[in-house]
This record gives sequence, structure tokens and C-alpha cells, in this order.
Amino acid sequence: MFESCKHIDRICAHASKSKYNSLTGKLDGSEKILCGLMSGYNCEADNLEVCWINMSVSKRNTHKKKMKIKYDSYKLAGR
Repeated sequence: MFESCKHIDRICAHASKSKYNSLTGKLDGSEKILCGLMSGYNCEADNLEVCWINMSVSKRNTHKKKMKIKYDSYKLAGR
């Protein structure tokens, strides 16, 4: 927790590092910054356009739907 977030250009109390890949369900070698405020299938901060706090409700819902489609298509592909 308390990692640097690229969306606000400072340390955020909700940002944390992890090597967990939510698409594969396994740990991989690359370290990612996750946002603790996000809800949905993929909480990687790199997938966001702006900070989750600054997003409107409609943008949040659109983002969740986009991540669900990405997650479902990945699982259907059998990876």
C-alpha cells in the first residue's frame, strides 16, 4: 500500500504492488500497480484513463463492462 500512482502523480493510499495476474489467476513475474478503490474484474491502474475517484459513475460502469468483456473473452479463448 501507499505506492506512487501515475494518475495523480503522487503516493496514493489505495495503490499497491502485486505480481498477481487476474486474467490467468496466477502469479507472474511482472509487478503491477493495483487500485484498491476499483471494483470489477481487473484492478490494474494501467487500465484506467484517469483516477477512479475522478471518474463519473457512467465512466466507471463503462470501464467495468469493458474489463468484463476482456476477462470473458480471455477465459473463452482457453488461455
